[in-house]
Amino acid sequence: MMMNIKSINAAIAIAVASVLTVMDACGDSLRDNFINPPDSARPHTWWHWMNGNVSKEGITADLEAMKANGITGANIFAGGNDVPAGPVRFGSDEWYDCFRWDAKESLGKRAFYRGLSTFQLPCHKRV
Repeated sequence: MMMNIKSINAAIAIAVASVLTVMDACGDSLRDNFINPPDSARPHTWWHWMNGNVSKEGITADLEAMKANGITGANIFAGGNDVPAGPVRFGSDEWYDCFRWDAKESLGKRAFYRGLSTFQLPCHKRV
């Protein structure tokens, strides 16, 4: 019985020493990544384009505000229940032009991930 306790204690000591050694070896990168995380670990947000109330100028302003606040990703959703209609009808050529504008603008700043739900897109591809 005494031998088993000593064996268990030795195994625990070896495990703790191993973990501490690994932590010490990667401690600086772990600490640095915590203080300055990569874009993939930074916040993302929902970005609603409400009932055609979208413009290239507004997209650029939103992207700049997101970047300034550390947001590195967004899922775009087109919505509009009870929101007055804007000048850009969903699915129109102008709407797709705004969508392409967003892709062009966001790629130059940071990686923004698109998440349009399939029920929102027409059956044909235009982007």
